[in-house]
Amino acid sequence: MSTSHHPLKLAFAGLCGAFLLACVSQAKKPDLPQGSGAAQQANPSLLPTTGASPNVQLTDAEIIQIERDIAALGDADSARVDPAFRWIAARGRTAVPRLLQELARDRLGGIGRARILWLLGHAGTVEALPAILAALYDPLYLVRTAAIDATSSFSDPRARAALVNLLMDRDPDIVIQSALRLGDRREPEAAGALGKLLLRNEQGIRYAATRSLARIGTPEARQLLRAHLSSESDDEVRSLIQMMIRSSNP
Repeated sequence: MSTSHHPLKLAFAGLCGAFLLACVSQAKKPDLPQGSGAAQQANPSLLPTTGASPNVQLTDAEIIQIERDIAALGDADSARVDPAFRWIAARGRTAVPRLLQELARDRLGGIGRARILWLLGHAGTVEALPAILAALYDPLYLVRTAAIDATSSFSDPRARAALVNLLMDRDPDIVIQSALRLGDRREPEAAGALGKLLLRNEQGIRYAATRSLARIGTPEARQLLRAHLSSESDDEVRSLIQMMIRSSNP
């Protein structure tokens, strides 16, 4: 049984240029993104390949530039946004305090908030996690999905708990994205919660749960899928479960 989705959700990715993930789920089968770093998935070419900068003080010139570049994150012009995003990402942890300040001010709209969340996820500092977790319940779907992606960049137990909690969200698309991220993280503690999603009516949710349980691959996860196989009505979900069973029984 397919789940229907609001047309605005299906259209939002085109509004955000190179920085927005194609993370909205389809009516039949959700996108299956690879990796878990939010900013890396947004556009890998915009991020430094050597990792975040160490914790060093910004120079006066850098402070001026970072303020200007943060203001550009809400812009629709990629020619202005791309270098700003890249420069801030290269600053790593040193940019986090000012990114958090701008997130709290909320002057850049939904696109700006989403880009800030991706940058915070890339920096990966624990001080940013509370703000990222709060954004999981932002009114805008765009911001919520960016926060899910940023949350998945953290190994902190609070990040796992937050993603598990979202499996009970009223929005099926949010449930799907959270389930996929838990699978990307290969969280064995999430197997039980993901198993409950196999009982949902929405095919997209069952597919995402199946995919994530297969990726987790623990005995508990495999058993949940085997037990569900006989009651699964969707051919794609059944195929995924059968593939998992074949791969675990050489």
